Amino acid sequence: MPFLFVYGPLQRGHKKHYVLQKEFATFLGNAFALDYEIYDCLSLPVAVPSKGCAIQGEVYLLDNFALFRIDNTMGVNSGFFERKKATVMFENGITTDADIYIFSLFDVSSVRKKFCRITDREKQQTSAVKAA
Repeated sequence: MPFLFVYGPLQRGHKKHYVLQKEFATFLGNAFALDYEIYDCLSLPVAVPSKGCAIQGEVYLLDNFALFRIDNTMGVNSGFFERKKATVMFENGITTDADIYIFSLFDVSSVRKKFCRITDREKQQTSAVKAA
């Protein structure tokens, strides 16, 4: 059964968390996705690969069929996001691989200054992981 790392609206307490609830995903804990950073891009939080950075989120255990249905919800088939493998580190220091949705509609790095910005909260979280 795959692990899924989620950030932004799929996390507990956010508007899209119901997607995980209806799939009976099991919450495993808070974690950091290593070598990624998150941008607020056109009011949408998007993860992009970035060596030496980390984003905070949650890890869930779910079955392959549920993961496929979440792919559809996230727009994987439409090309908005793609699912990749990431190394995640739980708060207790244990690391494992998990799937993560990264933005794939366009290259965020090419328009970062015009459309996207890293949030202050994410800067603080990334700094805390680097210091640990």
